[in-house]
Amino acid sequence: IPAAVAERTDYYVSPEKLGVREKPDNSAFIESVLYRGDQVHILEKRDGWGRISPFYVYNEGGPEVAEWIPMDALLEVPPTITKQERIKTISSYVEGSDDFKQHFDVFIQTTDDLIKEGICLPPDFEELKGWVKSVKYDQDVYFVYCGGLKQANKIYLNVQTGKVFYK
Repeated sequence: IPAAVAERTDYYVSPEKLGVREKPDNSAFIESVLYRGDQVHILEKRDGWGRISPFYVYNEGGPEVAEWIPMDALLEVPPTITKQERIKTISSYVEGSDDFKQHFDVFIQTTDDLIKEGICLPPDFEELKGWVKSVKYDQDVYFVYCGGLKQANKIYLNVQTGKVFYK
């Protein structure tokens, strides 16, 4: 008797952005977004969809909802993301930055580092469309908010030195 093969449950997101829906239906409300290379754990497969969260009932007697993603948007191994693809992806998050072309390299590197370190998430950059020039400093300093729009969430970048600091 052949040994039972455990069904695969861990996958990786293939498209640049993937909407997470509240039910297994392409017209369902998008709750959140996953990004290329994100790892997901599938709890249940149904009709070409994968459930990635427990079921929730928000109102007593209301419907059960969960987070669902289409299985055809997933890979069994992490996608190979070339340096050029990564630059293009990071660029799309911060292309609305003040003086974007002038400070392209330092904006891309710093944004990538902040995301890889888990300090910022891609939506943090979408809020302000990138780095905003600070009028508070004499030097070339830019800022972004990560994790909320409070002073405590403000991250500064001196583009001359490449140093990140918090005020």
